[in-house]
Amino acid sequence: MPASNSRTKSGEIHAFRLGPEAKRKLLDERAELLARPANFSDQLTDRDVYHFVAARVGETQYCVDLKHLKEIRIVEKIAVIPCTPKFLLGLVQVHGEISAVVDLVEFFGFRRTEALPQPTTLLIIESRGYTLALAVDQLFDVQPIGQSEVGTVPATVSRTEREVMRGITSSKSLLLDVDALVTHPRLAVGG
Repeated sequence: MPASNSRTKSGEIHAFRLGPEAKRKLLDERAELLARPANFSDQLTDRDVYHFVAARVGETQYCVDLKHLKEIRIVEKIAVIPCTPKFLLGLVQVHGEISAVVDLVEFFGFRRTEALPQPTTLLIIESRGYTLALAVDQLFDVQPIGQSEVGTVPATVSRTEREVMRGITSSKSLLLDVDALVTHPRLAVGG
């Protein structure tokens, strides 16, 4: 049965019906198109690719957008502040500015299975007028990550992690949302 339709007196189409052969052909073409592997890398533009520095913190790999990375600093000593949460390791002075040093393992509510390496590598990040130093166990290279490679944060991560994550990559690296992290209530004085 060929495709059919009905028209009004003015010639407008109100309905369009495909015959069984035309339907099958259309569905086969659609299935073939959807079965092809996606090749997004050819379609990426500079706006779709972000550059992140990757670092291991505890057993997890996190990525920080380079636009928020002020500096990478290796420090021998962190000035400890008494009576502060366990995730706040202390303070460091970088170029005359004081920055709080945060251990993300403790911040996200986990316990460290091994001590931070000494000297300690810090990622100095900046956003919304705040500067923060993140203590990392191991620093990796800069990774270009396409927006199409970023998935939603899995439900298995802690609530605090979900609040400060942009997403997860296909290689299982968690992308930090630096804006959300530096303004997180747990980092507020008295928080």
